[in-house]
Amino acid sequence: SAMTHDKEKFESYSDQILGMPATPTQDRVCKYGIATGYYQFNEFDKSVVIAQSLIDDCYSLLKLSEKDIFARNPADIYPLLEGKDIGLEDLRLLADCLDLRARCCDELGIDPFLSRIHALKFYQMSNSLNSYFKTAQDLIDEYIARGMCEDARRMMETAIIPNLKKFEVAGKYRTILSQYAVVLAY
Repeated sequence: SAMTHDKEKFESYSDQILGMPATPTQDRVCKYGIATGYYQFNEFDKSVVIAQSLIDDCYSLLKLSEKDIFARNPADIYPLLEGKDIGLEDLRLLADCLDLRARCCDELGIDPFLSRIHALKFYQMSNSLNSYFKTAQDLIDEYIARGMCEDARRMMETAIIPNLKKFEVAGKYRTILSQYAVVLAY
């Protein structure tokens, strides 16, 4: 089928790219693209392995661990990055990989819980606001599906809506406030 043909081309192209000389940043970005490709081909097990490897690489680059991030807000994480040669693109890539891991886990029936929460922190820190709000809405949906309606409401009221007002992201008000109305209905 055409999909199989495209997948074969994708895998061949991916192998070629990985064989090319690249900086560590270029290598991570290429691997993220490959992980996303596997996700698009519904190869969630392959995608999540690559995403997890990249998450480990990114945390190593940042000289942090998931334990360092747990139960901390971005304002508490910034000081941990002081004096390190870290760019916004490094924070964004980590957020993207965490979000991809969460989406793969959803498809594989594995609990993705902290992946989205941690992705939100790094999306906010990298000023990737559209991705922040998309992932936040996914997290609220996850909370609702788990029956964690009070947590969904608290997250909307203490993080998502205040950030919506703070950053004034055009085009997000209607979708976020509509989702908030749904949360209130629970």
